[in-house]
Amino acid sequence: MFENGNMVNRFLNYWRSSGHQRIGYLYGRYEVYDGVPLGIRAVVAAIYEPPQETSRDSVKLTLPDPHEALIEDLAKRLNIQRLGWIFTDLLPNENQIDGGGTVLHYRGNVVC
Repeated sequence: MFENGNMVNRFLNYWRSSGHQRIGYLYGRYEVYDGVPLGIRAVVAAIYEPPQETSRDSVKLTLPDPHEALIEDLAKRLNIQRLGWIFTDLLPNENQIDGGGTVLHYRGNVVC
């Protein structure tokens, strides 16, 4: 669950404006979720986009990340942790006659 849906839109705006794919780390916390027995859910509070080389159909993380220690220290102070990651994997459908905003689903070429 995202605390604020706008954070996903901000993340996607890079793809929308450049056409390049992007990777981000999800930071947040786990909490009890009463919707299912013994439920736990991840609540995402932030997306951190580490240094990366991007293109239309691939992403390569640039290691080492010079900000990693600072980000982890800040997360600890905010009582959140790295929960996972998010990445774009869509290409605009250039065959769409009316420019209707559809996308092609693309999987692969994520290099970590």
